[in-house]
Amino acid sequence: MRTNIPNPKAAKIRSIIHKQNMSSFTEYHKLLNAGCPREIARSVLPVGTYSHMFATANLHNFLKFIGERVHQNAQYEIRVYAIALLKLLYSIVQITMDAFITGLDANGEVLQVQRDFRNRY
Repeated sequence: MRTNIPNPKAAKIRSIIHKQNMSSFTEYHKLLNAGCPREIARSVLPVGTYSHMFATANLHNFLKFIGERVHQNAQYEIRVYAIALLKLLYSIVQITMDAFITGLDANGEVLQVQRDFRNRY
């Protein structure tokens, strides 16, 4: 459960996580130095490891992404990301996004997230 109340054991928790992460990265580098392929060596890295990537996309793919990820059954975090992307695109290509927001789903009903977006922004 997410909360704004600081955990009194936060420093100890951070220390445990940091120690384990450092150990995992040490083992990862040992595997690489032993000739293990990166994709296999990564299996010892913690799930919480952040990575960076660069990608390209076009408006068509962004709209497909948003349309699929704003569904009420989509994972909460991906819905938040999709709505943030929708807001960003709205500031860049307003006419296209207006058309997208007023679009209809396969059942002929305006998607709830589109209705919410139109009412809020």
